[in-house]
Amino acid sequence: MVVATNRWIIKYYPSFSNIRRYMMKKYILILCILGNPYDLIHGGHQRTIMEIIQHFKDHSDLNFSIITSKISDTQGYSCKHLFGNITYYEIGIPQKWVDVQDLLYEHQDYLLGQIYSIIENMHTVNLIHSTYWISGLLGTIITKKFNCMQIHYPISTSFEKINHGFPPRSKYQRYAEDVCFTFASLILVITKEEADILHKEYNISHKKIYIIGRIVEPCFQNIRFEISEDITLSKIITLYKDSTALESYEWWNKSAFCYIGRMADYKGIKEILSAWEILYNKHHEKTPPLWLLGGNVDDISIYRKAVLSYVPSLMKYENEHKIYWWGYSTSEGLATILSKCSVMIMHSAFEPGGRVMLEAFATGTPVISTPCGFSRDSITNWLNGFIVPYKDIIHLAHFMNFFLKNEYLSNMLGIQAQHTFYSLEKTWNYFQTLDSIYHGTFYNKLRLHCPESEGIHKNFLINTFPYCDIENDTDTIRIEFHLTSDLKKYGTTDSYLWKSESFLIKQYFNRFNVQQLWNESDTKKVICLKDLYLCSIYSNHFKNILPIKEYSDKLFTYIMPFGERLNIKQCFENMKELLSLLYKEGETFLKKLTPIYEEKDFRRINASFQKNHKPYTFSNMLNELHYVLDKNYALFDNEIFLMVKHLLQLLKAYKYDAYYSINYGKSVINHIVRYNGQLYLLPSGDMFYGEIGFDYAYTYLEYYDLTDLFALLNDEIQNINVIYWICCILLQKYIRDHILFIEDSINITELSKIIQMHFTKLF
Repeated sequence: MVVATNRWIIKYYPSFSNIRRYMMKKYILILCILGNPYDLIHGGHQRTIMEIIQHFKDHSDLNFSIITSKISDTQGYSCKHLFGNITYYEIGIPQKWVDVQDLLYEHQDYLLGQIYSIIENMHTVNLIHSTYWISGLLGTIITKKFNCMQIHYPISTSFEKINHGFPPRSKYQRYAEDVCFTFASLILVITKEEADILHKEYNISHKKIYIIGRIVEPCFQNIRFEISEDITLSKIITLYKDSTALESYEWWNKSAFCYIGRMADYKGIKEILSAWEILYNKHHEKTPPLWLLGGNVDDISIYRKAVLSYVPSLMKYENEHKIYWWGYSTSEGLATILSKCSVMIMHSAFEPGGRVMLEAFATGTPVISTPCGFSRDSITNWLNGFIVPYKDIIHLAHFMNFFLKNEYLSNMLGIQAQHTFYSLEKTWNYFQTLDSIYHGTFYNKLRLHCPESEGIHKNFLINTFPYCDIENDTDTIRIEFHLTSDLKKYGTTDSYLWKSESFLIKQYFNRFNVQQLWNESDTKKVICLKDLYLCSIYSNHFKNILPIKEYSDKLFTYIMPFGERLNIKQCFENMKELLSLLYKEGETFLKKLTPIYEEKDFRRINASFQKNHKPYTFSNMLNELHYVLDKNYALFDNEIFLMVKHLLQLLKAYKYDAYYSINYGKSVINHIVRYNGQLYLLPSGDMFYGEIGFDYAYTYLEYYDLTDLFALLNDEIQNINVIYWICCILLQKYIRDHILFIEDSINITELSKIIQMHFTKLF
């Protein structure tokens, strides 16, 4: 072996004198006791070995001898030639050795004797690839004897088990791991968490550790479920059919919850059942079914009996076909089942990897998981799934309830989940890495960091019937608008953009409506691209909105001149002037719409161009927040609940002269351009008539970080109305983030001091 400063260069040398034979073919011994690849029902260890067999079966320059175990009352081993380059051996061991794994260690001489007998029939051994603790220990002993090299898969460490309250199945596992981890030339782990454990708890150098990841079978990536087999037809319906008129019951979006894995307590199945039961007690027959996949007849029968005392109504749910035990399924079966699931739930106390998370992501299925294995490194709340602490049944049920309240959540998160999988797959390069290891050309570049997911952002894109993504291609745009210039495509968080030297072309896409999940006043599940487009066209009525040159009701796309975008500071400095101009003109429009000033029906006034839910006034918004807070009181500590309720009352009691006009509907940051020497606001799909103040508050929140903003709000010289507007939006954000389990960025105690300082005397 040659050691460089920041990488290892692994070279293998022949153990025997036949150099010519060595140069032509490498001889690999895979030791996988307890990892029988033909016993796939028991989990990922077995599947990993089968994947190696299937991938390398046609690699004639590599010769494999695979030694595993099989439950048998007869000692000895059996041999089978699977392929021209793969010979497969099963060593017989009693069932008791599997149940009481101390016996594996205590009978290691028997296992070694069988392995030595097998090796006598081999030409040579260039590399030993061991898996799990007992094979690792045996592999180290054999490696020393034959002077070859050992690489090792830990599979599941004793530290992980003990650390989470589950004792290892053998008291010798830690000793075996210490021996193997210290001696092995390379340890292949599948997550950064596992790499950290080896380094911190086993004192293994990072130079010996490599994150190789995992792969999934192609069937998980090639699944596609379409309500209409004609995708073009689906898009036509998206464009020209009012989706609410299709059917009142969207049966195509009704999906199940699912769990995939072994029937074992540490997998959190009891907690999943309890969380599902919380939903059932709330929604009854409307609750989606829970599908449990994994295990054989005996496994399920034994575990089901144990669960009956934990979930007494289990048989009732089974008879109603709400809980269904599928048992073991092939990969093809799992892929198909996942395509009809809204979310997969993993609730393990610990998990070295959790291959099923990758399989779910590959099919475009989001995952709710505990923070372990692949999930810890790869799941981000509101991007591709949710993380919930182990045994936190209340929060688990709350996350599951999101998928029940809005079935489009599965599609939105699933799109990003699939992007995450592709990024991981590209980074790991699993089989190419194994191939280089087996051939002795592997370079360890110490990749110990979680890969960045390319092209992933929280844009809330929806692409499912009847809200299919209808992104226009450049040729269609050129034909529609009679263009000849080149177009360069850009992506934003809410739309597609195409740019030329003199103009911009914009097309919105359908977006998931997060607000509907926490504010019951908003009933729209999806923010439709047509609605955003129509509002943007309406915004063109106002003089200080950048003029739209052309628009197409066929493509729901518009063209605006290309202007110089102002930076963040410039936007903030020009906010007041531009909004004042907009409000002045908007007030004139509003008076024409409402001759009697006191009788404004803002819902009716906005109905012609703004189809999405808006608060219209701060009083309306505070009333909605009161209702939302009472509805979700169980999610708040009692002290916090009472504090927030009091703050809402203080703000509600504040009396001031309200003014009404058109609202831009969002922050002006990054939405001001200079064109022909004049400043304009960009067209907006969020404009609405109502009380002014929202635009100021949104802009302040985007411009200042919270520390600076709180300092500003503590200044009594500031305009009290501006302080009021900002405090209302901050309190809304706090309530929303708490209900959606977005990490709290607002210090509610500090906000409480500010609100009480300014508004208690007015209460």
